[in-house]
Amino acid sequence: MSEYNEEKVSQGTNNSNWISTVILKLERGHRYSEEISKEINFQILSYVICQILSKVEGNGIILFPAGWIDACEDNAKKLYGETVKRITPLLKNEKRDVFVCVGIDGNQKNGLKWDQIALAVDKNGIQALGRKFYPTKIEKDKKYEDLVKNNFAKNYLVKEEDYPRIFTLNGRRYYLSVCYDIFGLKKDENDNKDVDVILNLVHCFCPKSIKNRDCEEEKSGVSSGDSYYARHGFGGASKKWACPVFGAAVFYSRKVPERWPSGVMWNSGDKSTKYCNYNEISLQPTEKFNKYINECTAYIRIYCI
Repeated sequence: MSEYNEEKVSQGTNNSNWISTVILKLERGHRYSEEISKEINFQILSYVICQILSKVEGNGIILFPAGWIDACEDNAKKLYGETVKRITPLLKNEKRDVFVCVGIDGNQKNGLKWDQIALAVDKNGIQALGRKFYPTKIEKDKKYEDLVKNNFAKNYLVKEEDYPRIFTLNGRRYYLSVCYDIFGLKKDENDNKDVDVILNLVHCFCPKSIKNRDCEEEKSGVSSGDSYYARHGFGGASKKWACPVFGAAVFYSRKVPERWPSGVMWNSGDKSTKYCNYNEISLQPTEKFNKYINECTAYIRIYCI
């Protein structure tokens, strides 16, 4: 396990409401087996959680990307227990309330993952679950109609395994959005039901030059359009729901744009998202730092809200 860090922050943010977005730059591709890749991702998850906890005081949320844990052909539920076992020991000794939100994918068929789940875990275990409800253009293809019907959430508020999709911390209500769900939240029928913050777990962004099937545009949330996603996805949902949006994503074999906003708040009135820019919608992190582990750089941004 190799490591270096590039610090750009002061020590010890102390705030009773913080969100840490974890943006991951991944280089390793598909060189490892499924089991090894899963174990490496669990190691990265644990390491990053510990690094954040050592720097930030008070209650807060650590947000990882969608599908960071991959059950492959198995159902995502198969990895709930193992994921909880990796997270809860790191939080047990904390005399504060911290939630870790992470995505698990599974049920792979036809090259797509039909289980796409977001978990919110605290020291006591799972507190909220969200299943993806809004399909991409590719997933809307008629040939996948039955798979969407049988595997996607029926609506944007329905419970998953009797767990709510919304959880509360310090009196604020947080909504779990799985990748392309962020575009579904803009629909007229999907109103904000007293949610204070949207947490969007995004899958990944690939180099724009890559055209292979692993990085095909809009395939289960895989995209090269990081700017489009931030402005129309984060910005559009923030505009519709009148609340901030925080997101985490993987950048495969490409630079993480310094200005790409993982925290967004719409303050431009009726202006179209087509014409907004990062300066108008970006929230500024209180702290940020990078950590390198196992061919992955974690770009960690901490927002006090």
